[in-house]
Amino acid sequence: LATKDPASGEWNAPENAKTRFDLPSRMKGDNAYESGYKKKIIRGGDKEAVDISIENGQRWRLEKSAFIDGKFVTSTVGVAYAWDSWLEGEDTICRPGGIREVNIDTGDIQEKIKSQAEMIRELKEGKGYTNKDPEVVDAVQELLRLKSLLN
Repeated sequence: LATKDPASGEWNAPENAKTRFDLPSRMKGDNAYESGYKKKIIRGGDKEAVDISIENGQRWRLEKSAFIDGKFVTSTVGVAYAWDSWLEGEDTICRPGGIREVNIDTGDIQEKIKSQAEMIRELKEGKGYTNKDPEVVDAVQELLRLKSLLN
């Protein structure tokens, strides 16, 4: 967690922080609270890295109130953010404690299962492969993995 130096106003992250990201410090409009907040917080950039996104966060305006010249004045000092899960890539939901779940669109999975089964059928009937050929073994493993996502 980054902390702000009161004297300089600079934000300081711990030395062991691996990744830093900026979230907006202001909220547009008159709303002081927003739920269902979505924001890509880390862009993968290369083939091995994936994007990290907040999918269903909450944020609210942090305000400071004071009496100034006999008037009650409220000013915005920042924005607080909270989320209990994030999306890694397009299909992995992550939660605190190392919990990872597959984000499943069952219609999409059903279509992938059908396509994988057709590919296995083509390998066996069209190309003459048997159940022991590595191509069929790999294809069946993938089919079983896809089916397990629905359970």
